[in-house]
Amino acid sequence: YKITLRNIRKSSKRFDTDEQVSEMYGRSAELKKAMESGMPSVKLASGKANIFMDGNPLVYGGAIDSTENNPENGQAVGVFDHNFRPVGWGAYNSSSMFRVRMLELAKETESPILIKRVVKKRIQEAQMLREKVLDTKKGGKTNAYRLINSEGDRLSGMIIDKYGNDNHFVVSSSAGWVEMHKRDIIDALREVMMSEGDGKNDEDMTIVWRRDTGMYDLEGVDVTEKVSVYDKNGDDASASLQGEIEIMENGVKYLVNLVDGHKTGFYVDQRDNRSFVGELSKINNGKSDFSVLDCCTYTGGFAINAAVAGCKNVTAVDSSKIVLSIAARNAELNNVHDSINFVPSDVFDYLDDCISNNRQYDVLVVDPPKFAPTVKSLSKALLKYIGLNARAMRCVKPGGILISCSCSGAVTQRKLLPNIVFEASQAANRRIVKVKDGGAGVDQPIDPTFPEGEYLSVVAVRVM
Repeated sequence: YKITLRNIRKSSKRFDTDEQVSEMYGRSAELKKAMESGMPSVKLASGKANIFMDGNPLVYGGAIDSTENNPENGQAVGVFDHNFRPVGWGAYNSSSMFRVRMLELAKETESPILIKRVVKKRIQEAQMLREKVLDTKKGGKTNAYRLINSEGDRLSGMIIDKYGNDNHFVVSSSAGWVEMHKRDIIDALREVMMSEGDGKNDEDMTIVWRRDTGMYDLEGVDVTEKVSVYDKNGDDASASLQGEIEIMENGVKYLVNLVDGHKTGFYVDQRDNRSFVGELSKINNGKSDFSVLDCCTYTGGFAINAAVAGCKNVTAVDSSKIVLSIAARNAELNNVHDSINFVPSDVFDYLDDCISNNRQYDVLVVDPPKFAPTVKSLSKALLKYIGLNARAMRCVKPGGILISCSCSGAVTQRKLLPNIVFEASQAANRRIVKVKDGGAGVDQPIDPTFPEGEYLSVVAVRVM
C-alpha cells in the first residue's frame, strides 16, 4: 500500500505555484553552488536518494557512494544523489552508522548553511507547537514538557525537556554532532527561550547536559563526564544547581532530580495517560471501595494522580526503595500521603501474592521498564510482557480497567501491545474489550518519514 500511495501522490495534482516551484529550485541551486565552492559533500549511491528526499533524516553508510571535499566529523555536508542533484544537507560523522543526520532538505535550504541557524529555527518551530497544544504559560497547570523530540522536531539525536518555571532544561544527547555543537545549541536555546521581547533575557538559565555514553561509543565520541551542568552562557553551573526542583503537571506536583533521575529526570511522555487514571478516579470518587494499583510506579505518577482525584485506596509498587521514597515525598507534596500505600516489591512477586490472596483492584496500571531494548531481545521480552499482563488481569475486578504500557520501540513500532494484552487475557482466562489506545503526549511529535521515533504504546482494556 505504501508503494501504491506513493504512485498516487506522484501522479496527483501539485498545488505549488510557479513562484513557489521557482523558489525551491533556487534553494536547491544554492546548495549546489556551496559544494562547487568547496563545501564538503556526500554522493548517494544510485537508487538511494528517494527516502531522503521524502524527509528521512538518517543517511546510513551503505547509502553513500563517495565523499567530496574531505568532510570532517561534525561538519555540515551537502547530500547529493548519484547524478549530483541536491537532496539536502546535515551533520557528518564518519564513525557513525548514520553518516549524515539531515538538517534541511535542498528545497528548503536557507543561507547561510550553518548548523546553529537550523538548530535555532527548529527550537523556534518546536516552541510554537508546544504553545499551541499545551498551556505552557507561567501560572498554568503544566510547566514540564518535551521541547525537542529528536527526529520528530528534526534534530536527530537530541532531546530537550523543560522543567519548572525557572528555565531549567535537560538536553539528552545521543549523537556526535550534538556534542560537537554543544555551544551553538546552548546559545540557540538561550536566544529562543529567553528572548528579549518577553523580558526573560536577564533571568538565569540552567542546562543539564546528559550524554548517552553507549550511543557515544557507537558515534566515536570519547567523553569523560556523563552529565554536565551549564548556565545560559555555556559556563559550568554545577555548583548552583539544587538537588531537586518542583514541577507541575496538570496541577499535580512532583520533585524531579535533573541530574540523577531516569531519562531526563521525569517521564513527561506519560502525562496524558496519568491524567486518564485521574479521570477514572474522579468519576468513581463516590465509591468508598474503589481502588487503584500502580505497578512499577517509579516516583508515583499514576498513583498520585488517582489519589489527587479522590481515590482513597491506592497502592503503588516498585522494586526500588529509593524511588519509592521520592514517590512518598511527592504524595506528601500533594497532601495525599494517607491515600497511598507504597510497597517495595518485585512486580511479578506482588501480583502473584495478590492472586494467592484474591486481592483485586478496579483500575490496575502496569508500566514496566523496557523489556525489549533491541529487536534481538524481543522474543524473550514477549514472554515477560504476556506473563506480566496475564498476572495483572487476574488482579482486576470483573468489569475493571487494565492500563498496559510498553516503552519498547521494538514492541510499539510493530503494534504488538494489543496482541500481547489479548494473549495475556487468554492465558488469564479473562475476557477483554479495548476501551482506549494511548501513547506519548502532543509534545512528542513523530515525523512520518521516521516512524522509528515512536516508542511508547498504551492500551486500556475492560477486563471481565
